[in-house]
Amino acid sequence: MLCTVLIIIICAVSGIIYFNNPISKFKSEIINNKQTEAGELYHNKIKGDSDKEEKAISFLKGEIAEIEKSFVDEKIDYDKAKSRLETIKNTRLVPTDATNSIIKVNNLNNSRIAFKKAEEFFKNNDLKNAIEEYKNVISDDKNYEKAKEQIKNNEKKYKDQILKSAEEFANKKDYDKAITTLSEAISVFSDDVDLTAKNETYKKLQQEKLEAEKKQKIEKLKGVQELVVVSSSVVSDYFNIHDEAQVIVKNNTNKVVKNFTVGILMYDGNGYPLKSGILAGENQLFKGKSESANIQAGETFGYN
Repeated sequence: MLCTVLIIIICAVSGIIYFNNPISKFKSEIINNKQTEAGELYHNKIKGDSDKEEKAISFLKGEIAEIEKSFVDEKIDYDKAKSRLETIKNTRLVPTDATNSIIKVNNLNNSRIAFKKAEEFFKNNDLKNAIEEYKNVISDDKNYEKAKEQIKNNEKKYKDQILKSAEEFANKKDYDKAITTLSEAISVFSDDVDLTAKNETYKKLQQEKLEAEKKQKIEKLKGVQELVVVSSSVVSDYFNIHDEAQVIVKNNTNKVVKNFTVGILMYDGNGYPLKSGILAGENQLFKGKSESANIQAGETFGYN
């Protein structure tokens, strides 16, 4: 009976001593994420006592290391690790240590998410997105070596797929899709010589295609054009205000062209557009109208 009483008394005294110890209470508040209470306790009971301050700082640094290690070892999840580190950071007692640890935990968490995404993409044979996500796995991640291996084993396969797909589009003269396909791959492998070279080749072919289509369109329009410009020249000081343009047109049809409108835009020696005289008003492009030209088939108009 005496022994039991002694144990109870000793336990009670120990509890009183523990909760009256500001360092012990400070530790308890931090562990339980009570940052407001911990801050008040530090400023009221610890600050100013160098020995207690040193113990509090030492405890916080130890907690940071332990939280970080527990997260790395997957003993605690991201939310818990971040919450506890934010509590320590908000005490403003070890800001650099806490901030650096939060950054490490965030980076590792993002890396783990990237690896999971990569594995899912890989299962669905989406090599582009899989490789992109594998590249986001950091060296501190236990899956880093596996991610590197997956990139190494699949980048050639992905590259071959892209080159083949781009070539199929190019064979159909669909250079836009060929270029788009290669551009997606180049976003993953920006330094790949083969992908870049093919992309440049298809860009050149696309430009040639566009120029050929443009010429073809012009020739087609010429075939149905009723009036063609035979010549154009500048008539100096026609109205003693600005230079005027003279445009000679020819009727390419087998019928009479009664009226027409022609657009005139003049340039100076440096290639800059000029106002085309009093008839143009404030606009640089002058639209000349002839309401009663009556140009006969095969004849020209505009000399007078």
